[in-house]
Amino acid sequence: MTAKLNFVVEQSALELQHVDGNVKWTRLLEELPIEERDYLGRAADEKFAEQMKYLRGERESEREALIQRHLHGILVLTAPHRNGQTVAKTSMHHSLRHLLQAFANIFRSCYADFLQYAGQGFGVRRDVSVDRVTCTLPLVAADVTQFAAVLTQVVVFKYPFLQSSEAQHNAVQRSVVAALFDALQPVLHGLYVASFQREDSILDDVAELARTNPLAYFEVKPLFRLDGSRSDAQQQEQFVADGNERRLLTLRHYNAAVYHLNNLASERSPYAKLERLAQVCEEIDRAIKVYYDSMPTELRPSPEQLNMYVTQPTINQCGNEN
Repeated sequence: MTAKLNFVVEQSALELQHVDGNVKWTRLLEELPIEERDYLGRAADEKFAEQMKYLRGERESEREALIQRHLHGILVLTAPHRNGQTVAKTSMHHSLRHLLQAFANIFRSCYADFLQYAGQGFGVRRDVSVDRVTCTLPLVAADVTQFAAVLTQVVVFKYPFLQSSEAQHNAVQRSVVAALFDALQPVLHGLYVASFQREDSILDDVAELARTNPLAYFEVKPLFRLDGSRSDAQQQEQFVADGNERRLLTLRHYNAAVYHLNNLASERSPYAKLERLAQVCEEIDRAIKVYYDSMPTELRPSPEQLNMYVTQPTINQCGNEN
């Protein structure tokens, strides 16, 4: 599995070094209007520009949220639904929405036939092998990465007032990536699932077997098990001997972290996944500190021993590098 991942990552990086000006989707930019022709789209842009003017000084921090709301409204391809009913109207005729939709259509026409179910392809490529699907992933990554970068620049060009700070540019980038990953489903996710279906099956089997093993099997230090197994004499008096009881104690303390980790697969964009992982780290850090804060001071581990927290700037940096 590691070898396949390395192959995909390395080939994707190489593919990005050779940007072809004749890529089909680049022609979509030729007829992009500077000002919206549709009334609703133009009104949404004017309202957005007007609102941004007033978010200065103490309200500067509200700009990123407003950017994300506006771009979500004009880029997300489906209106929100609840109980089968549309609960919000969106500017369906915005040029940026049409640009994203056109790219999504081209993306599906190029790659949808590579999708496989139960090991069998369909359509004109029904006999394609899993290895050939893997070989398409660098092309997929290059198309998605390049389009996300171009669309981000188009948005910043369309709204010049977004060029004033790096924070605003990052907010645009995050919104573009979120909308793009939403628009390309289920094809984008399906390609990676099809490529790694054998490895995923093996990993599922290994994980199922591993669930019956004690935490010592995973080399988790007693300090972080939160089950009373820490080696202090007074802690040993409260130590629970039964393995199942110890696992339940650990799960009880880490319940919030487990919840976020279980929901990782539901996130679509890389940014959302990184944020979810950051939440897992925060909950692990919080659970450990809450556990030991309830003990007498002389029994608490040092802050250096308990420092497992991953800071948010590190997560943001990883997102920018990717």
